[in-house]
Parts: sequence; C-alpha cells; structure tokens
Amino acid sequence: MSKSIPHTRGFVLLALVPSFVAAGGDLDRVFASLDLPLPDALNPDQLLPAVAYYNLLEQMTHHLGDPCFPARAGEYIARSGLPALRDARNASHSLSEFLVRLQIVFRQTVTNAIYEVFSDGARATLSLRRKDVANSATAKVDALNAAAFVTIFRDEFGSDGLDGLTVSLPEPSSMPPDILSARALMRRKAGGMALSFPSDWLLRPIRLHWSGQQQDINGGHDTAGRKSPVTLVEGRIRSKLSSGTVLLADVAADVGIAPRQLQRVLKAQGTSFRHVLLRQRLETSRRLLETTNSPIGAIAVECGFASPQTFSRAFSKAFGETPSKFRATSANSEMKEAAKQKA
Repeated sequence: MSKSIPHTRGFVLLALVPSFVAAGGDLDRVFASLDLPLPDALNPDQLLPAVAYYNLLEQMTHHLGDPCFPARAGEYIARSGLPALRDARNASHSLSEFLVRLQIVFRQTVTNAIYEVFSDGARATLSLRRKDVANSATAKVDALNAAAFVTIFRDEFGSDGLDGLTVSLPEPSSMPPDILSARALMRRKAGGMALSFPSDWLLRPIRLHWSGQQQDINGGHDTAGRKSPVTLVEGRIRSKLSSGTVLLADVAADVGIAPRQLQRVLKAQGTSFRHVLLRQRLETSRRLLETTNSPIGAIAVECGFASPQTFSRAFSKAFGETPSKFRATSANSEMKEAAKQKA
C-alpha cells in the first residue's frame, strides 16, 4: 500500500467492536457490508486504509441509530485498557509524559492524523490534526477521540476537577452531557478536535493504571500448580464471553503479552486461539442449556455465535446432537433421577 494513502492498523478497528456489540449491534452484518474481514480474522497489526476505520464507525453509528455512539465507544476504549493506551499510561508518571508517549505510539502506527501537545504557560492544548479531508465520518472519529481523552481526564482528576477544560469538535452535539457538559463544548469548523486545559494539568501525576501486567504463560503445569497457558487463556475467555465479542488482542492484553506471542504459545501447546475460543463458547452454551431456561437463540448470542443456525451446526458437530435435543435429553435425565430418588 502506498505510504501516500492515509492508513491505520487493525487494532484501531477492533477497538470499536466491544462497545458496538454491547449496544446490540450486528457485528457480522456491519463488517460484511464494508467488505472487511470479520474481527476474529482481522490481524491487529494489519495495515488498512484509514477510510476503512471512518466508514466502519459511521456504519456502526447508522446501524444503531445513535449519534452519540462514537463518543460512547471512546469512553469504553478509554477504560478498557486498549494496549497502546495501557502501555503508555502505565509507563508514565505525569499527564504530560502520558500524552507525549501517545504521540509517539500513534505516529508509529497511523498516518491519517497527528496528535500535538503544546502550551503557552497558561493554557495547554491537545489537538488532533488530519491529513485527509474532513467530513461527517471523520467528525465521528473526532468525537470518539475527544470522549476518550475527556474520560481519561475525568477518571484521573474526578468530575469536579475538570473545571477549565474546553473541547472543540466539528459536531459538538455528538458528545453526551454525562461525558462533558455542553457548556464546555465549542464548534470547530476545521476537521479534527482540540482539548484546551490549564497548563498545570500537565504536571499532575498519573494515579490510575490498567491491569494486564506481564504474566508467565510459557510453561505448563508445574509442581506448584501453576496454570498451563491454555487453562489461563480459557479462564480469560470465559470471563469475557458475557460482555460481547472476545478478541485475541484483548485476551493477549489481559495476560500482558503481544497477540502474536500468545498465538505462538498456543501453537506450541498444539492448539490455537480460534480453537480455544470455540471450545469455551460450546462448553458455556452446554452449561446454559443444562442449567437455564433461556431460549436457544439467546444462548447463541450470549456465547458469541453469529446466529442460532451457526450455533446449532457447531454444537451438533462437537457433541453429536442439536442444542434442542441435548436440552431435552438433559431434562429427561434429571426427571428420571428425581423420580428414582423419590422412590
């Protein structure tokens, strides 16, 4: 791909997925409409045209019918420990150091925009300047980025500590009032976004750090009972299933290693992330079929299957019978056991 074409990385698109799924979006439908690889097949390091990110966010917003979705996604990303954010934040001692680290990270990974931080001694400004043409799609990206930084500031300083913060956006109405009051918003005619705040904020220490520190997952079970890599990943997947799509990048971040390293570790154990994920989805679905009265379609969604039909095919292949037949067989077995004990 020509370097003259603004580009971004796969992890930027993947960062949109959890908040979209949590809002009830149809992930497969949106990705397919843009001819994008589905999230499970999208490499976080894959180089993509920046317009793919713009179009995905705009399509997600249109699909949900919520003009504030980009800001909500930004809020989620700010609190989810996205690797690029997490590593910069956890390595920083002050807000200024954190912002400088982010500048470096984004200049190494994307070419569609430039983050800049400057101060005149009284006021400091964090701005995002675009290299391409601004439009309604890039305005949504601007809202997402602004909401992410506002959320980081709020979590660090508290809601009462945001006095003096102003944000300029192409579409100020896209920022929900619970993220930032309308009084602190200004319209920005050019594309991009800008956050202005007192310069002394730059000296404030970073108090909060995200989880996901490095863990040793390269060994198997030992005499001390340490979990094997597969067992550790299984646990991480189970903890994420009910909250939406489970991504390799997110699980890798949880255990504190790069996605490719996690893939290599699992390969050395004779398996893959895709295989472990499918197995956990199926095991969880089997438990729900046995212990709840939830509709099979709802269980399929909860366990991350694209449709009840996809779920039924995978379940039948793994266990030799359909979900409905398995549930009926389990119920009959329980009734017979109860009758036997009663007798």
